[in-house]
Amino acid sequence: MKISIFFFLALSLMISCSRVIYRNTLFEHSIKTFKVIKKGLPSRKKRTARYGNKKIINVLFLNGSKVLQKTVDEVASEWQDFGNFNFIFYTKRSLPQRIAPDIRVRFHRGRSSDSYVGRKGHRINKNLPTMNLGIIGDSYISQRETVLHEFGHALGLNHAHQHPQRSFSFNKNKLYAHCWDRFNYSKKQCNWNILKKNPIKNYLSYDEDSIMHYSFPAKVFSGWHGKHPNNSSLSLGDKLLIAKLYPGRMGEDEIRQDHQGKMNWVAKAKELGNCRVRGSVDTDGTQMYSYKSITKDDFDHRYVYSSKEAVLHGMFKEKYCHLNSHELATYQRNLKRERKQKSVYGYCRVPLLGESVSYHVGCDNPKYPYHVGSIKRDRVVVSQCYQNFEQALSVMKKSYQCRNGLAYN
Repeated sequence: MKISIFFFLALSLMISCSRVIYRNTLFEHSIKTFKVIKKGLPSRKKRTARYGNKKIINVLFLNGSKVLQKTVDEVASEWQDFGNFNFIFYTKRSLPQRIAPDIRVRFHRGRSSDSYVGRKGHRINKNLPTMNLGIIGDSYISQRETVLHEFGHALGLNHAHQHPQRSFSFNKNKLYAHCWDRFNYSKKQCNWNILKKNPIKNYLSYDEDSIMHYSFPAKVFSGWHGKHPNNSSLSLGDKLLIAKLYPGRMGEDEIRQDHQGKMNWVAKAKELGNCRVRGSVDTDGTQMYSYKSITKDDFDHRYVYSSKEAVLHGMFKEKYCHLNSHELATYQRNLKRERKQKSVYGYCRVPLLGESVSYHVGCDNPKYPYHVGSIKRDRVVVSQCYQNFEQALSVMKKSYQCRNGLAYN
């Protein structure tokens, strides 16, 4: 009898400690531990992934710059606006000895991000990270998407696209190819993180706008279905779910009212400080967004966003958009000085805005005010107008005429 009990205890320990740890999704999911139920042995009590009534969730940064740590602090704290808990962030230096961190964050460059789901991270070695964030060098909006998603996992949330009532079906062969190209997933990994449907008890209704939803191209779906864009903010469903898991901070009606107010503001918003939203249409007909300076061709943000809400978040983080009148004047003076130094190349130059030229260039449209002209003779070298200074500068430096002096002929 003692030998039998020892055998089953050893088997239980071995299985519960073994994990299927996948490359690129190190900790997001693990195979469920098997219960050992035998006469004389207590069954393991079912454990939930969430932190329950815990009001303080301690987060330890294992590495990373102060800028990265501040970004994570600001973005992850959006979850606590709706759930009844608070994150407290520590570095190795600031962590008191009496406090055991619940989440341990390590930053990486050039690799994907992953996190244990909820309290499952408590089962691993205390010197190892429970969350990896491969966001070093990423744009702010990309960092934002990643941080919200991974901290959603850390709070106990599962992937939204694995909802049992999702509104689409996959073409498996095309999905497997996409998994390998995009995530370097094997078929087994792809099944575990994408195809497999989770129990309905882990969700509310299916939410395609959830921050926990992966982005997919149209080609991976079975039948007609447009591509699923990146989500960069908490959806109404995310807010209601976290409030249900951690009740006591905001009621459902209050959350709905707050969310609708923000959506109304996003729909109407066009400008923020010195910046304005600029819309464009992608090659496949998808509406895309960017932003630039309101009045002058001072600033043009090159990153493109998939939603208006995402571009507004980008504008909130852009220093140029919040410069006061004195700072803006200084910025414009420095920009003009810098452009003047760059405006000449070989036998050509790009006239700056406000410069008088004695010949008609045809670039009277304020949206396309720049052109490439010769230095001495008042003539246009490249008969085309450009939207911004950098475009004209690039064309000038590639011009054979400008480089070899044919602009004088």
